[in-house]
Amino acid sequence: MYNTFLQVHETVDFVFELVNNWPVDLWGKFQENSVGVVVPYTDQVHILRAALKQRHPYLRTVSVERVNNVQGLCQLPSYYIVLNAVVSLYTVIVIGSCFY
Repeated sequence: MYNTFLQVHETVDFVFELVNNWPVDLWGKFQENSVGVVVPYTDQVHILRAALKQRHPYLRTVSVERVNNVQGLCQLPSYYIVLNAVVSLYTVIVIGSCFY
């Protein structure tokens, strides 16, 4: 299974803040699928969808898809796209320590 719960938490927090501070004057009213999250693995899709629903019911309208499902589309289905990539334990411990 390819995911890290830290990334899930950070992604859900980011999406929650984005939706709560949606710039209506720039992007119009927040609607279903206004925000999309793109991830590389199926496991991440399921975990992120569940985590978003658990955080707040209106976050269930956020589209979470695998890269393969949106690759090659001429027009993406969401206005704002969040890319969530999986990091390795090495990245979290060695590289990530540079950010803390």
